[in-house]
Amino acid sequence: MTQIHFRRRGFSMAAAAVTTILLALFGAAGCAGAGTTIARLTVGDPGPDPYAPARGTDQRLASAHAGTPPPGGTSTGDSPGLYGGTRRTSSCDKQRLVTFLMAHPDRADAWASVQRIEPSAIAAYVARLTPVRLRADTLVTNHGFRDGKATGAPAVLEAGTGVLINEFGIPAVKCNCGNPLTAPDPRISPTGARYSGPSWPDFHAGKVTRIRPGRAPAQAFVLSDPDGGGAFTRPRGTQGAQDGPQIPEPAPGTAAPHVHSAPAPAPSGSPRGDLSPAPAPVPSKPGSTPGLPPPPAPPWSTPPPPAPSKTAPSKPTSTSTSTSTAPATSGGGTPAGPPHDSPSGARHPSPTSGNTAPGGHGRT
Repeated sequence: MTQIHFRRRGFSMAAAAVTTILLALFGAAGCAGAGTTIARLTVGDPGPDPYAPARGTDQRLASAHAGTPPPGGTSTGDSPGLYGGTRRTSSCDKQRLVTFLMAHPDRADAWASVQRIEPSAIAAYVARLTPVRLRADTLVTNHGFRDGKATGAPAVLEAGTGVLINEFGIPAVKCNCGNPLTAPDPRISPTGARYSGPSWPDFHAGKVTRIRPGRAPAQAFVLSDPDGGGAFTRPRGTQGAQDGPQIPEPAPGTAAPHVHSAPAPAPSGSPRGDLSPAPAPVPSKPGSTPGLPPPPAPPWSTPPPPAPSKTAPSKPTSTSTSTSTAPATSGGGTPAGPPHDSPSGARHPSPTSGNTAPGGHGRT
């Protein structure tokens, strides 16, 4: 009996050990956000291990969420009204950040490593970023600088914090300290994590917003004024001088303007997606979709004008008043003269001998 008892005890201990290993391998992977500590960074707080000296770029908003959907959950980075800003005013000095990093090569190396670029590309990278202010408490990964290396930890930035966003609408720099920002770990749950640092009156874990990238690089962002009473369009990479005119506040749930679907960026003075009145519709032709311009015909769909016959007409034509005149020829029979009528009634220009290149295209 004693031998059986020890066998059972040994089996129980082995089973417990296996269970512990399975929990460590699978349970922890499924609940990576459980037990995570997220730092709360209030407006004006540079946070731990700042890259650059703190500077006042933030603004606490009395109506940070006015005119936007209820905060919390996930928002797309190019959503109109997701970010705020003051028209023709930048909340971040991009040149100052670049100058500081270039003067501190060790910090520049660490900063560039976070953004996965070379230190020599920092100026060009920062030039493409757009200054905005958060309108919702936002979850990010905040990267500091300690002992010559970049650090990284999850953080929630209070609404009103000034940031630089990239072309997909993702926060990339914390303006008041120069810290690089990246997207948070997708396994972190704001409602299942612990928080450190001072709180603010409107803070609630269920109201923390996570931002996902836009569908494609945007050419402009629709920003809301701090008081929530209007909005404007800021072209990507600009600092306020090219801001568009005042427009109504975007309605909750407004889709992002299709500024990123254009084949080429629009001029900075009139960016696509500025919510300005659309141009007048192009008159449609029979068989086409009303309000849309007819699609261009492929180059092979339109036959070239028929070549004029080199043989003399079988019947003489009158030289007085006639509705059709044979094209004049010169040299080796190459026609020259005014346009002629095609059988369908359309007017086609006649090629000329002096300015026609092979293939039917004239010289310019």
